[in-house]
Amino acid sequence: MTYPLLSFDHLLRLTDDTGILQHARWSVPNPQEGYTLDDNVRAFVVALKGHACTGRGDLLELARRYLGFMLYAQRDDGVFRNFADYGRNWLEEAGSADSNGRALWALGYGAHHAPERGIREAALWLFDRAKSGIAGLTSPRAVAAALLGCTEVHAADRNPGQMLVLVEHGAHYLAGLYDQVVIDGWHWFEASVTYGNATLSQAMLVAGALTGSACYLEIGRNSLEFLITLMFSEGKMDVIGQNGWHARGGPRAVFDQQPIDAACMVEALLVARRICNEPRYGVLATMAMEWFYGNNRLGASLYDETTGGCFDALILGGVNANQGAESTLAHLSARMAR
Repeated sequence: MTYPLLSFDHLLRLTDDTGILQHARWSVPNPQEGYTLDDNVRAFVVALKGHACTGRGDLLELARRYLGFMLYAQRDDGVFRNFADYGRNWLEEAGSADSNGRALWALGYGAHHAPERGIREAALWLFDRAKSGIAGLTSPRAVAAALLGCTEVHAADRNPGQMLVLVEHGAHYLAGLYDQVVIDGWHWFEASVTYGNATLSQAMLVAGALTGSACYLEIGRNSLEFLITLMFSEGKMDVIGQNGWHARGGPRAVFDQQPIDAACMVEALLVARRICNEPRYGVLATMAMEWFYGNNRLGASLYDETTGGCFDALILGGVNANQGAESTLAHLSARMAR
C-alpha cells in the first residue's frame, strides 16, 4: 500500500495561540470544546517528531506552544490540570491520573529528543516537578506512560539512577496487576480490554530491556500476543470498539473503533520488533498502520487527504466525520513511529 504524503495541515488548523483545540465539527476547529492537557502533550511529541522528519521550523514553534500549555497547566505542587475552556479558564483542580501520566511521558520525550537545549531543559524542569506523583499512580495506563517517560529521561542521562528506580517501581506494579488477572487464555492486566491497550505491553517490554528482567519481557510479549490474537485476522486489524469494550468472558464491541488504539498498536509493535528482534512484529505494525487507510472491517479510510486530518472513529455504517485533535494526532504519531 502506498501511503498519502505526510501532512501537518490539520494540526496547524487546530492550533491557536493557546494550544491545540480538543475537537472539530467536521474539519472546522470547535472553540466551544476548549483545550485539554491530553491533546497538547500528544501534540508536543508529534511536533518534535515532525520537525525531526522534515526540519520544518514552524513545527518546532508549535512544540514550544504546546510545552507552554503544559507550563500553564501545571500547579505549584507538580500536578497537571487537564480541561480548559476557550477563555483559558481551568475546569477542574486536577487532571486525571492518565493525563498526568501522559504528560510525564511527553516531557521525558522532550527532555531526550528536543533539538534545542531550551526546550529540553524546560521539559525536564516540568518533569522534575511532577515526578513526585509517580509513586502514587495506580491507573495502569498512567503507570505505563510515566514509566515510558522515565525511560526517556534515563536515556537522556539525566538522573539515571533515580529513573531506573522509578521504572522498576512501575514495572513491578504492572506485573502485579498482570499476575492477579491472568488465567488461561486471558493474558492481560485487567479484567477488560479498553483503550490505549498496547501501551501497557510496550511499557513492560521497554522496562524489561532497560532492567534486564526476563519476567517483564515475558509479560510484555505475552500481553502483546494476547492483543494480537484479539485484534488481527485475515490480513487486517480490527480494533476493540469503545461502544462496550471487551470484558473477560463477554462479547467484544465492534464499534466505535478509535484511531488512538490503532496508533498505540503501531508503536508497541515497532518497539517489540526492535526489542525482540522479530520481523513479524514489523509486518503487523504495517497492517495496523493500514487500518487508517481502509484496511479495516468496513474498508473505510479514516484519513482525509484533502485536510490532512483523521476522522474520529470507525462507526457502524462508516466513519465519524469529525476530525478532532486526538484522532489527527494519533494518525500523525503512527505515521512517524519508528
